[in-house]
Amino acid sequence: MKCLLLFVALAMAIPEDLNSTLMAIRRLHEKTGYSTFYEVFGVPESTSIDAIKKLYQRMMKRPTPIPGIEKREDAVALLTEAYNILKNKKSTYDFILANPYLYVGSKENFRNNLYVIIISIIVGLLALDLTYFGVRYLVFMARPRKTPSKKGVKSSKESVPSTITVNVLRSIKSLIKR
Repeated sequence: MKCLLLFVALAMAIPEDLNSTLMAIRRLHEKTGYSTFYEVFGVPESTSIDAIKKLYQRMMKRPTPIPGIEKREDAVALLTEAYNILKNKKSTYDFILANPYLYVGSKENFRNNLYVIIISIIVGLLALDLTYFGVRYLVFMARPRKTPSKKGVKSSKESVPSTITVNVLRSIKSLIKR
């Protein structure tokens, strides 16, 4: 029972970390020209958290911690958020950077989803069309062939396989009509 509760708590916490990190990235892009939090500190992604902590403390002592942001309060808030994410949620942040298609709230995602929906509708219509005409073809092929006999009497006796095929196709047709 304890394991189940722990699993549920972890399952609920993971999306929260992901969402909060994505929101922080969105705020970074809106307020600055930087694309990652590593660029804010001017370090590569492989930098240790101790080096980032020293840079954070050094930048906090400046009158303008982040160039390009005029208000010190905004710059301090963004810098603190960047440091906290790199300190506490580095694995989540690196996962987001490694997966560029993960931006949940971006407009590109909605455009991509629209393309997927349109392509799915087209494929579905093609499959329906192929099924419909395939059934009609099988019904056509299952019809008994009327060949004139020598005496002029037409035989309308169907073979056993064609009778079974016709019955199956009629049941499929009745299901489609419903």
